[in-house]
Amino acid sequence: MTSIHVKARTSPYPGTTDISRTPVPDDKVPWTVNWSDYKPREYTEQFVLTKPVWADDSDAKKIKHYNEIDENIDRTSFIGKYEIDKETNRPKNAQGRTG
Repeated sequence: MTSIHVKARTSPYPGTTDISRTPVPDDKVPWTVNWSDYKPREYTEQFVLTKPVWADDSDAKKIKHYNEIDENIDRTSFIGKYEIDKETNRPKNAQGRTG
């Protein structure tokens, strides 16, 4: 990681006034730094819950093809290969924790 990202760590979540992110100190942003107490708040924009055609299933464990083309969905990243959280099966932000 070349620089610490800031915008993705701002709180509250964009478009909200009352949904705060978990504060992430600069030294805890990299995934390589152990932070066993990191439990970010779950948040999904209300519109996404209406299941627009481009939205993934809310059960991330159903998604099998991260880091590749999955039928018509490009799940690759311009940053490179990203890690998948073993517990949630969600992609980890390649730039580190966001809260």
